[in-house]
Amino acid sequence: MDFLNKIRTRAVLFPILLLCVVVFAASAQAEEATTNQPVLLSRHISLDLPDLKINGIVNVFTLNPLTGQLIITFADGDPRRIFDLMSESSGLLHGLSAKLPIQHMVLKDCVIDLSRKGLDLKFKSADIPAGHIEDVEATISLNKIWKVKSGKFSLQTFPFSGPQWQELRQHMDIFPLGYSSFKANGEQKVGNFEISNIYSKQVQTEKLNIWLEQPKFRQFDLSINGEKIKIEDPTKIPDDTKLIRQIMAYAGKAAQVGGILNFDKIMVRGVVYNQESFKINPVRLSAKELQIWGTIDGKSLPKPGALDINLTAKRPGREEENFYWHSQRK
Repeated sequence: MDFLNKIRTRAVLFPILLLCVVVFAASAQAEEATTNQPVLLSRHISLDLPDLKINGIVNVFTLNPLTGQLIITFADGDPRRIFDLMSESSGLLHGLSAKLPIQHMVLKDCVIDLSRKGLDLKFKSADIPAGHIEDVEATISLNKIWKVKSGKFSLQTFPFSGPQWQELRQHMDIFPLGYSSFKANGEQKVGNFEISNIYSKQVQTEKLNIWLEQPKFRQFDLSINGEKIKIEDPTKIPDDTKLIRQIMAYAGKAAQVGGILNFDKIMVRGVVYNQESFKINPVRLSAKELQIWGTIDGKSLPKPGALDINLTAKRPGREEENFYWHSQRK
């Protein structure tokens, strides 16, 4: 895969990982809950099979509209089978299993409440072969106002194994990846995300705020603000453009203490069109010894497309310098 595809891959990586959190939240949830509603149907589910273990209770309160509660104290196995079983018992999770890209999960202390107002979710922890997430809570109202939060999250490898994920798996040298806490809220076409203490293979960020909006069909506006970014040995980051090495040579040793490049803030504003073309204007990284700003323009000409990177760097005691790279796929 050429550099343009790598840029696009990394541009969509973070939203995908955020979606992983939402998938977890939508596929499993926490702690026994109580309700004063009369129970129309109640069924205890207990299985101990070689490939599937589950203990839980399904309560149905009303059929029209369908309301009820699913309590899972423990589940270990293929989550698609788990939620198929739950759907057969109550209809509460109909169709969810077909959307899950995860094939094995251990789930603890979960509760799903489906009411006339919407869906409330909780779970204490969920483990998959690639990682772990804990203390997840989510609410989704009937008018599609939603809120999600979680505690620690970690991925040791890329989490999805299907053939549709093959390109991403092959080109993501960023693991381990994780954060200490996550909060998000929004509506149908607007979302705000706040993530604390993010870490990946070479990059750490103390705080990241993301705002995402879909003002038009197949157009997404993106705003990212980050604080205290640490990049370990930036010259070892794969970079077909050679811009990182050029900028680091301009920055000098003063900007790299112990081989680590620190930025106080990062700011990105961008638009993605049709999930193909994108325009980032501006991107800005600010530190005491180095300022970097510019634009990144991914064009879908017609296909196969091109990429333009225009950056300017400024360090104390030197004139600012421009850096440019252009790629057109053949």
